[in-house]
Amino acid sequence: MNNDFPKNIAILGVGLLGASIGRGLLRRKCVEKVVGWGRNEEKLALAKKLNAVTDFTDDLRAAVKDVELVVVCTPVGMIAELVRQTAEFAPAGTLFTDVGSTKTAVSRGLEESPPGNRCRFLGGHPISGKADHSLEASDGELFAGKVAVLTPIFGTSAEDVGRLTRFWETLGSRVFCMSPEEHDAALARTSHFPHVLACVLAKVVPPELYPLAGTGFGSVSRPASGNVAVWKDILLENADAVRESLETAASEINILADVLRRRDAEALEKFLEAAKENRDRF
Repeated sequence: MNNDFPKNIAILGVGLLGASIGRGLLRRKCVEKVVGWGRNEEKLALAKKLNAVTDFTDDLRAAVKDVELVVVCTPVGMIAELVRQTAEFAPAGTLFTDVGSTKTAVSRGLEESPPGNRCRFLGGHPISGKADHSLEASDGELFAGKVAVLTPIFGTSAEDVGRLTRFWETLGSRVFCMSPEEHDAALARTSHFPHVLACVLAKVVPPELYPLAGTGFGSVSRPASGNVAVWKDILLENADAVRESLETAASEINILADVLRRRDAEALEKFLEAAKENRDRF
């Protein structure tokens, strides 16, 4: 076991991502204890049965009393306050991180009002997931071959960046570092905006047409089935960047509408070719 790797870890919120982290760490035998915290004892017991945690509790104080790393896997709207609250109980020097898909509000909020007891926070976001967000869908290899982003701010130590880089690399991820603002601007376009587009498509196609909808409609609209409460928090936290993406898309839609109005075959072909080229590069 790497001496610099945390031996005891708490996971606050044991759903798809939290349980996958626990299963991945325990499968690799790189931690001694993973404490799961949540409010549903039945789900916590299932997490232990799935070998996602070694211990579980609904008591925050008990969850973090002797850990070196706390990974917050709750909806983004809860993260900052949960870190502040939990840091009161954690040992001095405990490192906190999260898996939220928005970073600016949480990171800057904790920079202005830092967690107590000399604990530190470094935001993280594993760009991994499944359509099924349940605990039962958790997978210890969920992060293998994927990207994990760390968002250090002024004052974040190189040691903490190194610790969390090793943490995500141990789970199989490639780690990128960028500012919280850079992260949110990028994810607005690559993740949050596509989710909104899926919702728009699902909203404007009436159910009576579903018998005529093929795999294209199913694939493109799939994200609209995501957890409403989770996505409400994400979109509100990153509202400005998502709005800018929507405005850019609206401009492109207006251009395409004008091309179709004019029956401009050449312009339409250029539009389709540009889109195809970008998708093929991806």
